[in-house]
Amino acid sequence: MLRAQPVAVGDVDDILQQLDKQKGVLRELEQKKPQLDELLHTAESLKGTENRQQLHGKVTALREHWDEANARVLQRKAQLDAMLGDSQRYEARRRDADAWLARMEARLASMSPPGHTADVLEMQLREQKSFHAEIHQYKYQIELFGQLTQRLIAVYRNDDTTRIKRATEAINHRYNELNNSIIARGKALNAAVSSLQNFDRSLEKFVGWLSEAESLLDAADRDPHLLKDLQSEIETHRDVYASLTGTGRRLLGSLSSQEDAVMLQRRLDEMNQRWHHLKAKSMAIRNRLESNAEHWSALLLSLRELTEWVIRKETELNALAPPRGDLSALLKQQDDHRAFRRQLEDKRPVVESNLLSGRQHIANEPPMSDTSDTEGRENEGDSRGYRSAEEQARELARSIRREVAKLADKWNNLVDRSDAWGRCLEDAVQRVRNFTTSLDELSSRVQTAEAARASWRGPGDARDARAQLDAVTRSRAQLPPLKRLADELHGQAQALARDKIQLPEHLLARLDDLNTRVGALCAGGEERARQLAGVARDGGAGAAQGFLAGSVEPPWERAVTPANVPYYINHELETTHWDHPKMIELMNSLADLNEVRFSAYRTALKLRTVQKALCMHMLQLPAALEAFDAHGLRAQNDRLIDIPDMITVLTSLYEVIAAENPSLVNVPLCLDLSINWLLNVYDSQRTGQIRVLSFKVGLVLLCKGHLEEKYRYLFRLIADPSCRVDQRKLGLLLHDCIQVPRQLGEVAAFGGSNIEPSVRSCFEQAAAAPQPSSKPATLDRKTPGDI
Repeated sequence: MLRAQPVAVGDVDDILQQLDKQKGVLRELEQKKPQLDELLHTAESLKGTENRQQLHGKVTALREHWDEANARVLQRKAQLDAMLGDSQRYEARRRDADAWLARMEARLASMSPPGHTADVLEMQLREQKSFHAEIHQYKYQIELFGQLTQRLIAVYRNDDTTRIKRATEAINHRYNELNNSIIARGKALNAAVSSLQNFDRSLEKFVGWLSEAESLLDAADRDPHLLKDLQSEIETHRDVYASLTGTGRRLLGSLSSQEDAVMLQRRLDEMNQRWHHLKAKSMAIRNRLESNAEHWSALLLSLRELTEWVIRKETELNALAPPRGDLSALLKQQDDHRAFRRQLEDKRPVVESNLLSGRQHIANEPPMSDTSDTEGRENEGDSRGYRSAEEQARELARSIRREVAKLADKWNNLVDRSDAWGRCLEDAVQRVRNFTTSLDELSSRVQTAEAARASWRGPGDARDARAQLDAVTRSRAQLPPLKRLADELHGQAQALARDKIQLPEHLLARLDDLNTRVGALCAGGEERARQLAGVARDGGAGAAQGFLAGSVEPPWERAVTPANVPYYINHELETTHWDHPKMIELMNSLADLNEVRFSAYRTALKLRTVQKALCMHMLQLPAALEAFDAHGLRAQNDRLIDIPDMITVLTSLYEVIAAENPSLVNVPLCLDLSINWLLNVYDSQRTGQIRVLSFKVGLVLLCKGHLEEKYRYLFRLIADPSCRVDQRKLGLLLHDCIQVPRQLGEVAAFGGSNIEPSVRSCFEQAAAAPQPSSKPATLDRKTPGDI
């Protein structure tokens, strides 16, 4: 018997697979039919056989069984075809419902929280109702989808309907969740509308109660019982006042209309003023109605306590630091001042109430002079004896008058000083914000100019040099505005300092750095124009490096970039390198010294190896200094020097060395290696330029000379005419010095490449050292500005 295998209703792939199986069975039956027909024919031909009757029965049963199997397969195939169509229609409707639900869920998720104004809430309610109506309208489609599911379950009850049941349940669940969510949103919006309407009604009701209470307060001046009832009502309405104030502040923060915000702020201010006035006046009336010695003594004690509190606040205000720091620090000071101001505002009703009570009391007393403690003491002999109640009352009135005047004066002074402090902070914040914005603008423009300078390349010929000279001239025309902006920022910083607004060190250092960079741009532009003019005049400086071609041997070839930066071509391997072949061998040989244990010895050995490879151990320090002066490098430390100029200086140096040691010095090789070493240390990006300071430091560190003389010369390179060094220049020197161990792979042993801690430590040590009474000492008699 053929058994129908259950199929997952709704699973099109599964249904198609079962259809393929049924078609396969039909094909097998069709293929077996000729055998069946042949068997039937054979059975008919066996008429003489004794068992013909028995054989005929079996053949008939076989034919019936084949017909039944064929019918069942055809029936199952027809059922599967119908199921396939139903499943496809079901899947299409499920996808439509899923897409609709996803779209509606996305719309619901994008809806903003309930607003705080009537117009926003009204718009949100219209949106909610439209959304809910669309959901309700789609309910019919959901019901049709459910009916389709139930029909499929009933029709194909012998197959697996779990898939469509779960899918339909998921669709129904999402629809119900969507419907419940939009209903809940409608309730929330209606609640927000009610709350807003309640706020308006409550505010009007509270203002009306204030009017009634103010009218009752005039009658309560003569009726203690009425005053007591009125004060009970005031305490009862305290929570109402707090709730209205909080709700009003929240509404102010959410109003988009400036006109509505101003109107609401005016209503809240009027309510606050009338509330505080009502409280203060009721307390004053109560104090006056309770005019007895105990009450006024308590008032005197309260006045003195408030005076002490005001004095403490004056001390706190004095302790606040002057405006200083960057924008975030000033904003922090503003927050501190707001907190201080809130303390004053919280105390204001108490102070004003006590002052009002004291003035009302002394207004009923005869005028007297309370500027000194001598009045009322004519009978000093009796002052320590018995005093009548009238005398005690007069003394109490004098004390209250004195404390009222003292508290009023100090309170007004404290409030005025707090206001002035707040205005000072606001002015400082605005000025620092303007300063920071201008500083950022200057930094951006300087970076743009530096990027343009970094794109400079060596001219190919005189025509190219003239074209580049025109471009440099246009670029230089943009530098004077940068200089003016830098000067303006410097003036702003000085003005802030005069006003005791202390800018942080990093902003001042950044301004100094930008000033230096602007100066370097001006000097670099001038030098670039001079170089291009020279190239345009003499046709280029490419020949200046021609004699260095002999520093390499085949298969190597020396070449230069448009920026006159040398590089080396290995024609055998068809590769190019920034490093000279001998420099590659030299740096590989330095790796053998890594076995030396102590970093100081290891670094010294590596440096000595480089020094001897470059023949710098034969160069005397005075000879190097004379060459610097002879080539116009004196007092030019912030300038940039290009490779042709470096070659010119080094050529003169190696000519001196070669004259003294002709058999030991290969001038082209040593000169090329020196250029290679300086570029590796100070121009790893191969821009073709380094600072004159870096050029001098790199050569002085390698030449022959006493260590103390080198120290003196390096110090004079960065010292000002008064033989003093600032942090920036010391940082530049240390940065250039630390590049040597960095190139040798030993920078970690010398504190890393960050020189700021070392610079800070030097100046901290200098500040801690005792200062001599005479003028600052110099390292030698030579003027630093001449170096």
